[in-house]
Amino acid sequence: MKIQPCPWCGEAECLAVVDVCRHEHGGECLFAVRCEPCGAQGPSAFKDSHIFAWNRVSAAVHGKEQPDAE
Repeated sequence: MKIQPCPWCGEAECLAVVDVCRHEHGGECLFAVRCEPCGAQGPSAFKDSHIFAWNRVSAAVHGKEQPDAE
């Protein structure tokens, strides 16, 4: 799944996937997409769901119901 540009600053190249380990999830790591230039970070989600979560935020900011499926 393609990561959409940052919904806050528009950056498309300097996006990083970060792990956010949370003890309340049984020690399983959650992941998020972070925009390096502006510091925005998407919602934490389990592996393979973090990009979808970021793209949902991007779609909401741009007035779309669902993120692009690409």
